[in-house]
Amino acid sequence: MKWKIAAILLPAIIVISGVYGWHEYQNFNAVPLTRLAAGSYYPEMPPDEYHHYLQIPINHQDPSLGNFTVFYLLNPEFKGGENVVFWLCDNQQEAVGLTTSWRDFDGSLGGLSYVLIGNRGVSPTLFPEVLTKTVP
Repeated sequence: MKWKIAAILLPAIIVISGVYGWHEYQNFNAVPLTRLAAGSYYPEMPPDEYHHYLQIPINHQDPSLGNFTVFYLLNPEFKGGENVVFWLCDNQQEAVGLTTSWRDFDGSLGGLSYVLIGNRGVSPTLFPEVLTKTVP
């Protein structure tokens, strides 16, 4: 009897896990519908002494295209006037802008003050028009 239940549950769990995994994968790779408006900030990262936003021209040769917002984060134990590491995050660090824990960065840098820089194309500074080939 237990084998019959296991024979039914195991495939069901595998199918449900596969469907869920596929859904999460599609969600992760979905083209964003909007981007952060110039002058705005991410609700989960309001500007404060550790979260800083800058306005950068979309195209330096054509200022009429407007600006986009970039950000940088200072670690919670940041000490000005000491050695500082500038950590430019690449596209493999998808959640840098949403970082709630600094453990990974702190462990890598051994107590140094550092600045995490979110560049264009790194979540959450994605440009939907780049991925959809349309201009806002």
